[in-house]
Amino acid sequence: MKRFIYAFLAVSLACLSFVSCQKDTDGISVDGDWHLVSTGDLDMADIDVYATFSGGAFVLYQKTGDMARFYRYEGTYSVAGDVLSGVYSDGSPLASSYRVSLGDDGETLEMTALNGSDELSTYERAAVPADVREVSVPALKSGSAPVPYL
Repeated sequence: MKRFIYAFLAVSLACLSFVSCQKDTDGISVDGDWHLVSTGDLDMADIDVYATFSGGAFVLYQKTGDMARFYRYEGTYSVAGDVLSGVYSDGSPLASSYRVSLGDDGETLEMTALNGSDELSTYERAAVPADVREVSVPALKSGSAPVPYL
């Protein structure tokens, strides 16, 4: 009987140690590809934005106005609770930190700017089209790229 109790305690302690070493996941996961469908009062006919978030890195594909191409911006991000913040690869911060929330089905991402504007941007989960990825121009090298959307 003593052997059984010691074996049970050993197994219990091993299980507890695995649980205590799990990664902290209390931040909302925004990982995936997203397409901007609305933002504030802006006319979406002049804006086309895709964002990919993956494991702390992001890529933003942006085409606005009468631009003939998508510009690509890259950087890193983190989510603490429901607040996303980040920096572009040139070291400049995002235009704001954002309060993020996912729709019940996980197919909608809402980002509310925390810079005082409270601008709400809504994204739908959608793959970034291959032609957008292939023809996008790195914004930091182009010199004529617009201000990044995020």
